[in-house]
Order: sequence, then C-alpha cells, then structure tokens
Amino acid sequence: MDVIAHRGARRLAVENTVEALRVAYEEGADGGEFDIQLSSDGELFAFHDDDLAQWTGQTVPVTTMAWRDLRRLELRDRYGHVGRISHFDEVLELVTL
Repeated sequence: MDVIAHRGARRLAVENTVEALRVAYEEGADGGEFDIQLSSDGELFAFHDDDLAQWTGQTVPVTTMAWRDLRRLELRDRYGHVGRISHFDEVLELVTL
C-alpha cells in the first residue's frame, strides 16, 4: 500500500510547501498531494486556500497577487512552523529527483 502525504507533512512543516513535501518523503511517504494555483502574472505556485487569512491574516485572493509578492510572504501555521509559498518549478524539481 502506498502512503500519499496530503499537502506534504503538514504537521511537520507549512503545508503545500517544498519543505512539507521534502519532510514527507524523508518520513517515508511514497508520494505527495499538493494544490497549484496561478498568480496574477501567470506563475504557478503551490497553495491550497483562496486567500491568506489563515496564514497571514490578509483576506486578499491569492490569484490577484503577483508571484514576487506571494514569495515574500512569511506563512505561519498553527503548529508554529514558518514557511514560504513554493513555486511550481521548485515542487517539480523535488518530486522528479
């Protein structure tokens, strides 16, 4: 039976980030599920929610933001982990190793 990490190891790192996926693989996951969205300037990035309310308190829709602004954000989860939004290319690089 395969173990698929939903949004990565989201109890060990900020979900949907390269870090969460990397930790999931290090912990023995066979694969990872993650969400991809499109920024206002056409860049693909890994993120689940429609806005940043849970992570930064901002309620602006993430798809209305440019990639450079998304990347600068510091995300904090309920477990105390800090992370940054990952570009799709970073995710691909990890999962194709």
